[in-house]
Amino acid sequence: MKYFDSFTGGEDSFWEEFPYFKDVTWFNKLYKEDRSKDKNKSSKTMWYMVLVYDIDSEFYSLASTEQYKIVCDTLSLDVREYLKGQEEIDILANRFINFIDTVITADIRATEEKLVERKEFIKYTTYSLDEMVYPGEGESFRPYMKKGTAAQLDKMVVDTKDIHEEIRKLREAAKQDQADQGKGGRVASFIE
Repeated sequence: MKYFDSFTGGEDSFWEEFPYFKDVTWFNKLYKEDRSKDKNKSSKTMWYMVLVYDIDSEFYSLASTEQYKIVCDTLSLDVREYLKGQEEIDILANRFINFIDTVITADIRATEEKLVERKEFIKYTTYSLDEMVYPGEGESFRPYMKKGTAAQLDKMVVDTKDIHEEIRKLREAAKQDQADQGKGGRVASFIE
C-alpha cells in the first residue's frame, strides 16, 4: 500500500495527503463531524487506520493489545475515546480495509489471520502418541486405537513454512502491483 509510505508523523494532514477519502461517504462523515482545528482528530484517526491496518505498516504485526497503546501514543490521540468506543473503531476499520485492499492484499490479510490462528492451535494442542484404549470394568466396547496428535502437529509445523513462503510471494506480487500504480490506486504517470 502507498498509505503507510506516506506517514511522516501524526501532525501531517491525512486529508491533504489523500483528499479522495473525503469523497467516500463514511470517511466524509468522519471528516465533516470533526470540530477540531484543521480536522486534526479525524486526520489522526485515519492515520491510526493506516498504522494499524495497512499491511505494510511497521505496526501491523504487533499484538493488538500493544498495538492500540503504541499507535495512540505515537499519534497523541486516544482513538477509542474520540470515536466513542471500540465498536466505532471496528466499523471504521472494516470500511477502511475494504477500501484499501486489493484482491492480493485481502488474500495476504486473510492468510496471515489464519496463520495466527494456526500458531495458537499448535501452541495449545498437546503432543500425544497413538494408544490402545481398553474397556474398563463394567464397560462393554471393543478395544480401539486412539490416534495421537504428534504426527499431525509435526506435519503442521513443517507445512507452516510453505504458508510463510506463499505469503512472501503474495507480498512480492502486491509490491509489484503497487509499483504499477500511482498513489491511491490510479495508473502511474510517465514521470512516476
